[in-house]
Amino acid sequence: MSKKRKTTISSSQMNAMDCRLNWYWDYHEGYRPIKSSPALELGIGIHEALDKYYSEGADPVAFFEEWSDNRIRELAAVWDDDNDDLLENKELGMAMLQGYVEEYDGKDNFDVIATEKTLMRRIPVPGRDTLSKCYLVARLDGLVRDHETGKLFSLEHKTFSRFNPGHMEVDHQFTAQVWLGQNLANEMGMDEEVVGVIYNGLRKQKPSPRVRLPLFERHKLYRTEQQINVMLHRAYWQYREFNRPGIPIYPQPNPIRCGMCGFQNVCAEYQRGGDFQFLLDEQFTKRGQD
Repeated sequence: MSKKRKTTISSSQMNAMDCRLNWYWDYHEGYRPIKSSPALELGIGIHEALDKYYSEGADPVAFFEEWSDNRIRELAAVWDDDNDDLLENKELGMAMLQGYVEEYDGKDNFDVIATEKTLMRRIPVPGRDTLSKCYLVARLDGLVRDHETGKLFSLEHKTFSRFNPGHMEVDHQFTAQVWLGQNLANEMGMDEEVVGVIYNGLRKQKPSPRVRLPLFERHKLYRTEQQINVMLHRAYWQYREFNRPGIPIYPQPNPIRCGMCGFQNVCAEYQRGGDFQFLLDEQFTKRGQD
């Protein structure tokens, strides 16, 4: 008999809940695109390379090159018309990582205690000394000790095209990582507070004398107990709302969110009254089927 799946919520799922239809197809029904996006592939590869760099001391450039070659072969059947994009991604990623090594090798301002881990922890019920049935889930790229302060931080690798620091102060992804990072530190027997996240950003740009903007952004983002409580309050009530029987499902169009939604053409067909299910069946696979 298979074990019952745990009820979980993540910061990305909370954001998906801004559109009920997006959340329903993505998290409730478990649809995943058969064809990935170049931006997603680049981000995954960079994360994998930096994990090997910090966990094993591997050359991230060589690792990314091999990783990219393997992905190109794996995706050839569904990416036959996008091979040029994959090759450009390979060159871009190798250049980004080479620049990263030149920028930080031997000069990191932190010591790595643990590398990539997926963590989960039961969410407390607001106002009560008890835990809910729902687990908050997040992936940490690392747990580190900052040289300047001596404090513990979660580490988050990010690739970006345009750096937008304004949202980082209130981003619940980082807040969730601090709360879960604290649990990791406790499990490792470290009686210390995880005070924030070190944002480790790499611009999607090849190093060049003509590039004027910073190629790398590294920032300490602190989190208070109140910020953590606000995030947990949101997580609990969104979990409760979206797990109640008979919750209404409908699209919630937004000019920014819709432009980045993987279900954009399916949603348009849904709203026109067309055969949106055909598009789901042709362009997506369901969780457990891949």
